[in-house]
Amino acid sequence: MSDTRDEVRLFLEGVSCDLLLFEHLAAGLSPDQVRIHQEVRLGSNAFADIEVRAGSRAPYFVEIDVGYSRERVLESVTRKYARETPAPSRASKLILVVDAALLDEPLDLATVIRAAVRPGIEVEIWTERQLIERLAKRFGVVNGALTDPSSLIDIRHAIDRAKGAYAFGDGFANGALEEGLLWQLAFWRVHRLCQQGEGIRERSWFQACTRTSSWCSRTSAPTRVTSATLVMTASCGKRSPPFRPSRDTG
Repeated sequence: MSDTRDEVRLFLEGVSCDLLLFEHLAAGLSPDQVRIHQEVRLGSNAFADIEVRAGSRAPYFVEIDVGYSRERVLESVTRKYARETPAPSRASKLILVVDAALLDEPLDLATVIRAAVRPGIEVEIWTERQLIERLAKRFGVVNGALTDPSSLIDIRHAIDRAKGAYAFGDGFANGALEEGLLWQLAFWRVHRLCQQGEGIRERSWFQACTRTSSWCSRTSAPTRVTSATLVMTASCGKRSPPFRPSRDTG
């Protein structure tokens, strides 16, 4: 059961990055104005699940604490956001995703969390159901349950379709070339290439990869990219690891 909950948390962490990115894009920001990172170091033995920098506003953080007890949630938030560290000191907001059952307990969880974090950090508490509802509304899927694997698969597929539509426009058909480019590159980079008239659809795979990788090498990619070794940039700014590193980040 513990392994399953860990997998669900990792899934929710990844799709939450996608959700927040698309919500900021819908609000009018360009992809260049949004930076989302996972597992951000806050201090000794303290890592934020997600950090979001959108536009000129101060960064905010997201913690996916679904499946945790009230005591563990409070311990985690206190360890990460109660102390004076460089990241929390400039944070504007903390979004905390927890089991709905925790909100039914006698002592209000929001009140306890607000008392635990540094002054100046706004606290938003979402239940896992509210997160699923936000995902359903943004990506056009039917509300499901975290215990239903088919619902999670539907969410993942809907997000992939949204990325394809953003990258290629209304004509997105998820063909082999489209699918390959979206696997190798961030969808907004493909979108930019299409806007620049690179004509990805009409070129061979090798030509498209060569032009795309050349474009990446001129941008902020950390290493030189060639047509033989393309770097995948996921929607959270990196490819999510298959498992959480062996440290207590909960």
